Amino acid sequence: MKNLLYTLSMFLLLTSCKNIEKMVEKGEYDKAIVYATKKLAGKKNKKTSHVKALEDAFLKVSERDYEEMNYLSDNLNSGLWDNAIRLTNKIEARQNKVKPFLPLVSEEGYVAHFKFIKTRDLKHRALDSGAEFRYNHAVSLLDRAIESNEKSMARRAYFAFKDVGDYRFNYKNSIELEAQAYKIGVTHILVKFEHDAYGYIPFEMTNLLDQVPVNHLDTKWKDFHTDMTLHDKVDYIATVEILDIDVSPERETVSYHVDKKKIKTGFKYAKKKNGEFKIDSTGSRIKIDIFKKVKARVTEIIREKSSFVAGRLTVSKVNSNRLVKSIPIEVENEFNDYALRFNGDKRALCEHDIHRIKANPLPFPHDIDMILDATSILELQLNDELRSLNI
Repeated sequence: MKNLLYTLSMFLLLTSCKNIEKMVEKGEYDKAIVYATKKLAGKKNKKTSHVKALEDAFLKVSERDYEEMNYLSDNLNSGLWDNAIRLTNKIEARQNKVKPFLPLVSEEGYVAHFKFIKTRDLKHRALDSGAEFRYNHAVSLLDRAIESNEKSMARRAYFAFKDVGDYRFNYKNSIELEAQAYKIGVTHILVKFEHDAYGYIPFEMTNLLDQVPVNHLDTKWKDFHTDMTLHDKVDYIATVEILDIDVSPERETVSYHVDKKKIKTGFKYAKKKNGEFKIDSTGSRIKIDIFKKVKARVTEIIREKSSFVAGRLTVSKVNSNRLVKSIPIEVENEFNDYALRFNGDKRALCEHDIHRIKANPLPFPHDIDMILDATSILELQLNDELRSLNI
């Protein structure tokens, strides 16, 4: 049994060594290093074959990467800083993976040697070069945005300054310029209401419209305002013009109908002509259902009323008066209620009526309440239109 276990363990050891060797032969050095470190982790008696395999893979990949580092160092100004950063990060990760095993000594006393590459100088040069390039590009975009007053250019500059931070945090004054680019890139939209409907417009309605909040519509690049004092910094004006307000007459409809139904009230036993009970195949008496006709007189009251508000939303650019959007907006608010009463047998009611039994309908709402409810619906429609503005 002991011989079998020994033979099996030797087979597994040789197999794992061959696996690492194959990886090294294929140039899969990092894969071999990961495999070897897993085999060595937590082992007090480290196999010499595993130690040597790790040493060999580390040496070969370090030689390869060192040559690439020298090439990148000489050609950093050609825009290869991202390659240099990726390479140094990879080297550092690999060396950090091996570092916890040092000093690495096998169970037979073999001491592995690892020569670590110094990456700090190249990495810092690459980060500085990348930051400088991105910074200069962002500054160029910002200058063009200031000169042309183009929002899209300012937004490009904003994201370009964000990219600078991937290399160096607050390189030169990039955060300050990023904030400046954002400020220029934001579109300010003034929302105002005009009440030009013919006839009387309730004070409550104008007051509700004047207090409609719009700040919840703000996005990263769009700020909505209702304060006219900010007019000097407004880019677009969204005007909501109320053109028509109407409330329908109160309509009450009373209708009558009769529900009839044939319902089962019991049963009786079937009899023959001679008076004897009829018997089924099981020997039981045969039952006959007894039905009764019932009816109920139904009175149904329907109350209806509606309000209507119509207007137009126009969006125009402040400096050029260019019309961006002009659409009609119309909303209708409906009041509907009912009552259903009956006289007679409730069992006669149809499925529709039995679920609508109600003594009295709600009172008709006042005209002003109907208008205010319609105005609230108008506000929701307006929100959707303003959110969809592509400016």
